[in-house]
Amino acid sequence: MARQFPWLKIASVFVLVAILGMGAATVALKAFFPEPKIRAMIVDAARKQLGREVKLTGIGVGLTGLSLRGLEISERPNFEAGTFLSVESFSLRPSWRALLQKRLVVASALAEGLEVKVIKAADGKFNYETLAAAAPATSAAPAAKSPEGPPAEFNIRHLRIKRGSVEYRDEATKASWTVSDLALALDDFSLSEPFNVDVSFHARGKAGDRPVDAALSFAGTVHPERGDPAKFKAEISRFSVEQDGIKLTAKGRVAGLDAPDTTLDLTVSVAGKTLLSSSGDLRVSAPGEGGARSVDADLKLNTSGIDTMWLAKLMPSAGVPALKIPAADAVVVGHWDGATASLKTLKLTWPEGKVEGSGTAKQLGSKTPIYEGQARFGLDVPEIRAGQYSYIPLPPKSFVPAMRLDGDVAYGGDELMISSLAGKTKQGTFSASGAVRKLGSAKPVPDLTLRFDLNLPAFKVSELPVAVSGPLSTLVVPAARVEGGARIQNDDLTFEKVSIAGKSGTLKLNGLLAKALAGTPEPALELQADLDLPALTDKDLPFPGVPKGLDLPPSRWAADLSYTPRAVTLRKLDVKLANNELSMEGGVVDPGGRAAFDLTLKCKRFVLEELTKITQNTRDLKMSGSGFFALAITGNKEKPIFGGKLQFKGVGATVADLALADFTGTASFDEKRIDVPNLKGKIGDGSLTMDLTVKDYTKVPEIQLEATLDRFDLGKYLSAKTKLAQSAQAAKAGKPAPVAAEKPPAPLSTRGRLDIGALIHPNASVEKVAATWDLYGLTPDLRRLSGEAKLNVGGGTLHAIGDMASQSPLVKILIFPLLIAQKIGGIVGGRIFPDFNNITLRSLTGDYSFKEGVMTVRDSEMDSNAAQISAKGTINLPTEALDLVMAVLIPRAPPIEVVVKGTVASPKTNVNVAKAAAKAAAEAAGHLLEGLLKR
Repeated sequence: MARQFPWLKIASVFVLVAILGMGAATVALKAFFPEPKIRAMIVDAARKQLGREVKLTGIGVGLTGLSLRGLEISERPNFEAGTFLSVESFSLRPSWRALLQKRLVVASALAEGLEVKVIKAADGKFNYETLAAAAPATSAAPAAKSPEGPPAEFNIRHLRIKRGSVEYRDEATKASWTVSDLALALDDFSLSEPFNVDVSFHARGKAGDRPVDAALSFAGTVHPERGDPAKFKAEISRFSVEQDGIKLTAKGRVAGLDAPDTTLDLTVSVAGKTLLSSSGDLRVSAPGEGGARSVDADLKLNTSGIDTMWLAKLMPSAGVPALKIPAADAVVVGHWDGATASLKTLKLTWPEGKVEGSGTAKQLGSKTPIYEGQARFGLDVPEIRAGQYSYIPLPPKSFVPAMRLDGDVAYGGDELMISSLAGKTKQGTFSASGAVRKLGSAKPVPDLTLRFDLNLPAFKVSELPVAVSGPLSTLVVPAARVEGGARIQNDDLTFEKVSIAGKSGTLKLNGLLAKALAGTPEPALELQADLDLPALTDKDLPFPGVPKGLDLPPSRWAADLSYTPRAVTLRKLDVKLANNELSMEGGVVDPGGRAAFDLTLKCKRFVLEELTKITQNTRDLKMSGSGFFALAITGNKEKPIFGGKLQFKGVGATVADLALADFTGTASFDEKRIDVPNLKGKIGDGSLTMDLTVKDYTKVPEIQLEATLDRFDLGKYLSAKTKLAQSAQAAKAGKPAPVAAEKPPAPLSTRGRLDIGALIHPNASVEKVAATWDLYGLTPDLRRLSGEAKLNVGGGTLHAIGDMASQSPLVKILIFPLLIAQKIGGIVGGRIFPDFNNITLRSLTGDYSFKEGVMTVRDSEMDSNAAQISAKGTINLPTEALDLVMAVLIPRAPPIEVVVKGTVASPKTNVNVAKAAAKAAAEAAGHLLEGLLKR
């Protein structure tokens, strides 16, 4: 059996006390009992009836009614267990006329200082359940209904409770509530007629983890209809709940208890300002199978503007987002029956927009509820910055611009269908249509078509929502108009006729960016560009690899290409940089790997005076001249193959202080050879004519050279070469060392002839230099060098040629015998050998052969003012080991033969004057005899 509501039992105590008081008053009136005796009788009767101790300070009985002072009722069994109920004063005045008619009517009742404690024990029982449990059984049975009609009624014309309080405690959950400042006014109470009630109190406790400290009040008229729930009605003239400055007030009517039909006007205010008003009907059905009910709502709402911070403060665990809702009107018509909720009509209107929608939710309470609905809207969305709303996750530094948004969408079967979605911002317009499937899953599947026409302002790369470090973060992306379309399907993004137009030109983009939304993009794109770029510096292009001091003149670019990770196809690339024109077409297969080339470059014109200004390095070269070329590139990045033709005129440069000027000629090249016939130009102050052929340059290069130079400053040439080598070494030192060791250079072959009219050097000045050679296996360490060479030098002067030889391995090889002579002079010294560091040369010839790094001096003759020297033997070039025999003829001295061993740096000599003289005499005698015989 369901437990009685506690207030009914408490009320029964009052009624019981009142009836007992009435009886006592009647006895007193009839028998003129004194007050102490009456009080003792009342207390004793109450103790027996209630099964608890009862205290009563005073009692008054008379024709005006009953009054009690200091009434206390203990917890069971006595006051040591606590006080259940206490009241400072209680008065009751019956209607004597009603009593004469055998009806109990309370004309008025007043309780002041009422305190009640309600305790729920750990076993679930309440302390009021034991009231009257110990009272002796009576033989009197409850009065049965009279067959003629309903039982006699109990009426209260006026009931007042002042300064009341109720304390509730749950021993199991430790929950506690207190009601204080209880004030009750009950007028014309009856079970058959309407009565008025006005009650207010202050409630304190906890609802979950949320503290409650609220003031509540209710005033209205109740139609009990003799307890018939279906006919019960209540008119609410005032209902209010207030906490933390937030106040809810309502008025209206309620009809029926089993199936309430409610019409209410509801208002929510904060600090006296009305935020939300609602009016309408709310109908609850009678309990169906299992006690289920359904609810129908037809509401109209109005707000002057809401900041939901107050709602978030009231319900911190509900996750209410922080929003500022503008003044708006709303209409809501819906139905709920527990398992299903339907929103038949939803209309929201405010000055900046409107929303209309409907929908249903089925299988509520299950693991797989089903939602369906549709909405049509048009609204102004304010700008939203990253971090502004916690429920809108935007990347740092990103934002959603202010816009006008219009759309028509529907949801059903875990799929969002966008019939139309159009946005308009101050930057332009965009639209979307399509569907997003599996919306409730961890990975929704979009299938959307996008269109856009936007004017984007200039911005810095550092302002993007993605982290970009280094110099690139300072790059300024210019303002541009972006229009076209895109398609999002699953993780793939397809660009459809996207055009990016700016002050400098237009870019057009089409194609697929597969797996773009998965974070592993695989592009297959088509790009067309038509750009007029202004003058640019390295500060405008903060990309890795851009030369420091870059200064590009205005340029025009036209491109048409396709790109995938597997291949780049260049249909057209035209570049015009000042008066320089370049075009390219072809493709690269596997650009990120082996990179197989099939490219054609054509330069209609190049002007080196303009190109030399581009970088600091080219400015230092002081380049000049013009020309054109065509170039084909095949092969791969490890072994590229070049083919084409170059024609140039007046080309010049300054390379490490060495002036090159007026070079005119043509060059043709393919994968097998490079030919530069009849090249003319100037090196320093010398004029050069040259024919050059390089064969098999990608594998084992062979260089063929025929050159004539009327004057050659070897000193400047070697100085420039040293400076370039030092610059290259310094640049290499600033870079990380390669992971794998570099491959040794391929040995090359070379043959040819060089004629120099005058060769000058700080250590030498000679004329009529002629050199011929046919060498192969040439590498930096000279270990595989083979072939032959000849040298013929006319007159001149030589000074400290060891310093000159240290600057060039080739010079060192050609003058090895002279170097040895210098070393010998230093060792033998004295009166016999002159100083070969300073000589006047009359002629110098050499005939050399080479095999696997060993140089054989077949014949070497030098005629100078100091001596005549001839040499034969071998020199091991890698180790500089010597095995030479030198004949030295000094004026007014006998011939000397010197056997030279050791190394160039530390030669070991054995001088034999007699042997050389005998040999010379024998040769002279032979010549004399030969002359006589001829006669």
